[in-house]
Amino acid sequence: MTERLVHDTTGTVLAEEVEWCRSALARAKGLIGRRRPPPALVLEPAAQVHTFFMRFGVDVVFCDRAWIVIHVASLGPWRMSRWVRGARRVVELPLGAAGRLRPGDVLRIEPYASDR
Repeated sequence: MTERLVHDTTGTVLAEEVEWCRSALARAKGLIGRRRPPPALVLEPAAQVHTFFMRFGVDVVFCDRAWIVIHVASLGPWRMSRWVRGARRVVELPLGAAGRLRPGDVLRIEPYASDR
């Protein structure tokens, strides 16, 4: 089983695969050294992120414990986000993938059978 990231209100699939970074070491490394981002990377807990040492930019979606979107931003390489009060997790997506997400939107992680 694989997990995917879905916009709860519209049912739009934002990412077919979700990768998790929950340990301090995994969060610190994040996407550093990768040639391209995964479909979705969730850093938990997190209220601020950076793109230092990264080769690409990302969309960052800050969510609270209930997966309600608090803040959405795009970060190029060598940038730091602002600290987002109330954020419990950050979803990093390829640039442009956050699309029309706005504060107040709700995300969900759902399991599904991948045909890969």
